[in-house]
Amino acid sequence: MQAGFAMVEAGFTRAKNTGNIIMKNLMDFCIGTCTFILIGFSLLLGEDMVGLIGKPGFDIFTSYADFDWSNFVFNLVFCATTATIVSGAMAERTKFLSYCIYSGVISALIYPIEAHWIWGGGWLAQMGFHDFAGSCAIHMVGGEILVPEGCPGFFAELWGFPPELFSVGFRSPSGEIIPRIPARLGQMQNIPFFLDRTHIELYYEVIQSTSGSQLIFLRFVMPTPGIWTIQVYASGNTRSEFHLWLPISGFVSSNISFLMPDPYTTITAPGNSPYVITAGAYDAYSKSIYLNSGRGYTRNQQVKPDLCAPGVKVSGPGIRDSYVQRDGTSVAAALTAGSCALLMEWGQKLPVPRYLSTYEMKNLLIRGAIRNPDLFYPNREWGYGTLDIYQVFRAISTT
Repeated sequence: MQAGFAMVEAGFTRAKNTGNIIMKNLMDFCIGTCTFILIGFSLLLGEDMVGLIGKPGFDIFTSYADFDWSNFVFNLVFCATTATIVSGAMAERTKFLSYCIYSGVISALIYPIEAHWIWGGGWLAQMGFHDFAGSCAIHMVGGEILVPEGCPGFFAELWGFPPELFSVGFRSPSGEIIPRIPARLGQMQNIPFFLDRTHIELYYEVIQSTSGSQLIFLRFVMPTPGIWTIQVYASGNTRSEFHLWLPISGFVSSNISFLMPDPYTTITAPGNSPYVITAGAYDAYSKSIYLNSGRGYTRNQQVKPDLCAPGVKVSGPGIRDSYVQRDGTSVAAALTAGSCALLMEWGQKLPVPRYLSTYEMKNLLIRGAIRNPDLFYPNREWGYGTLDIYQVFRAISTT
């Protein structure tokens, strides 16, 4: 798991910091193992003391033969995972020594104590609280959204599927907690914080007019820098699935990020509409997907993108009779639009002129798309393949 985290975070950092982030992931496990052996494991699963912590002990040294090693290794991996979650948010922002100190503290004290509340017979377990897979004990310890210094504000949207009714609560970087705010039809509320100058504008739209799904709109005004936690609550025991998005690049500071971002289901409107042709971007020189290209599928599991077009170092006209190179899915969309124009022109010059609909053009482009034999299609990165207008005409002229 540490190797997987290291590869993911290395891909999101600059080349000069790759060695640093890989070493941080290695030290998570090295430092975490030592501190978890010395104190963390006993605080987690030792004899319960007033529901808060486990009784410190050294059974791992005094009862070597009878010690439950499988349980120790199982919880050690969870401890290392908890520490590593935050490393992505701290990448390129902290010195190596500072990160090592953080790793030791969270492995020795923070994770074992809060996990004891849930899995070690602590006060939450005594109240009947259950966390089967670590979504609270592990992931919520890492928080949710990292906010940098000097941020005037940002917004986020949470979309939930019916029949569940979702509601939210908050925890600020200073530790102030806003408990669950029940969801009501058309509710708007301004939530002030006493320990921070922040306030949050909350809007519940229980049934969104065009999709029928629930929308929770959150606007953070003058947020305190640090890690903000959004706690999401479901009303029942049915399909508890939701998606939470920050704005696209250019509409929010690049330093505002989720601690555990998911690159999938990131194709934004109008690209997630079934009535449009959606193009992802790839590098035509290296044949690799463009890092910032939105990934599918949509939250309704509709196949998007439909295909990918070149979107890296594409030459085009600039100002004052110049040519410049551009990157991005906007470039890929322009090339796809040009291909559609060629298809429209072809349809008009048939013996019996034909006006091609969006669906017809989409399926013609999909038929002609180039597909890598080593991949399964459709997939979340490439859709049905890469754009090739020549292959479109070959596909419809041969059987």
